This record gives sequence, C-alpha cells and structure tokens, in this order.
Amino acid sequence: MNKIIESTTRKKFLQKIAAALAFIGVIKYFIPTKNKRLTTIKLLSQDGKLVEVDIVNIKKEGNKISDLQIHDWTSQNIKA
Repeated sequence: MNKIIESTTRKKFLQKIAAALAFIGVIKYFIPTKNKRLTTIKLLSQDGKLVEVDIVNIKKEGNKISDLQIHDWTSQNIKA
C-alpha cells in the first residue's frame, strides 16, 4: 500500500514540475524583449545595389513616391 501512495505522489510531483517549466516557457514567449536600436538601414542605391546607410545621414523630410514611380526609376537605370 505504501508503494502505491509513493508512486502517485512522485507522479504528481513530476507533473507539477513539468507544468511549472511549461508555464515559465509560455511567460518568456509573451514577455516583450527590448528592441534593439537601429543604427543603419538598408536602402536601394541608384545603380540598383543594396547599401547600408547610417540613420543619422537620412533626411526625415520628403514626399513618399508611388510604386509606379519606383518601377519607372529602376527600369530607367537598368536600360542605361
């Protein structure tokens, strides 16, 4: 009889440990991590190459261009 009680308590103990570890894993998944500060950004140059530029060197002002204008701009550089 003592062996049956001992095995059930061991099972419960192991189940509680497994539940605690799963709970910790779920909490770590939902806690937001600190966002890294970007120092560079990737941009497309006029000759069609991808380059990294420091954020400090980018102007914040300007107008957003349409997708059609980007397509025309890149197709002109390819033809040249």
